[in-house]
Amino acid sequence: MRSDKEPEKDSQVEIAVGGNSSPDAKQKINRKRPVQRRNSTKAQFMQSSTRLKKRGRGTRERAKSVYASLEQFARAMKWHGFSPETISLDQAKQYFAHRIMRGISPGSLHSEASAIRNAMVGANRRHEAKYIFTTEALGIPPRTSTGKRKAIPEEVYAAALAKADEFTAPLMMLMRNVGLRLNEAISCKDSVSGWTELMGMESPAVDLNFGAKGGKNRIIYIHPEKRALVHESIAAIHVSTNGGRTHPMPSKSGATANRKLRDRMRKLGLWGEFSPHSLRAAFAVDQYTLYRAKGYNHVQACSRVALDLGHGKSRGRWVWSHYVGPTLGKPQK
Repeated sequence: MRSDKEPEKDSQVEIAVGGNSSPDAKQKINRKRPVQRRNSTKAQFMQSSTRLKKRGRGTRERAKSVYASLEQFARAMKWHGFSPETISLDQAKQYFAHRIMRGISPGSLHSEASAIRNAMVGANRRHEAKYIFTTEALGIPPRTSTGKRKAIPEEVYAAALAKADEFTAPLMMLMRNVGLRLNEAISCKDSVSGWTELMGMESPAVDLNFGAKGGKNRIIYIHPEKRALVHESIAAIHVSTNGGRTHPMPSKSGATANRKLRDRMRKLGLWGEFSPHSLRAAFAVDQYTLYRAKGYNHVQACSRVALDLGHGKSRGRWVWSHYVGPTLGKPQK
């Protein structure tokens, strides 16, 4: 007798046509048995992690990347039946040892461990995820709260801007002069007309109401010393989007536009130490320096910069350590 687990085979079934049961009147048809497909490791981890709560698009994309890397490693190690329900501490330690050997930063390793624990919680392994799969048990080194990314030097930015095409250059200008994140710059189409009106009224600030991270609208103060550059940036994006009627980076979707912009900026030399986020860091350094020049103390200036970047006013210390401090070194007196 043939087992149900044997590979699928075509079977031929004879049926009588017109009530005639003679061999010549019988018609043969092919009938395939239903295929029972097993979800991939990445799919199982994603399904398990999304049972907890709704997450933002960026969090889901990062989780997909983590689970894809985990699936690739499990396949190389020939771990059969690997899933959130079966992952062991020893397997997780081997995975993170491999990631450390590849030079992945401690901060990224902590994020990957968190994604794996989320999937375990969704698989009803909350106690193990919280008390057994700790960062110390996984062999993950501690991370520092001090950022390492410095603001992009003006000469590097100017050289890249001079070589950028008509779609990349306006987005780079927004990131450098208004402090937008890359995704926020990609989603600026609906804000262009409002910005143009504000600049026409000589407004001291611009608002970001569309495409802001986490849906948190914010008002960005523009110092008088920077308004000419901001006006130029908004005028450039107004032209490239045809007055806000077209997408700033032609593509079929936002994700495709994101990848396309990153690829083009990488070809311009904006990666590694001077990644696209270093443009935002340069904006933060300028804002902090101008606030201090107006009489704000260190704490007040950091709080104002935090608000301009879209963080809470209580995040001033974090903004200093991640955006401003790596470039300026010590607080200005």
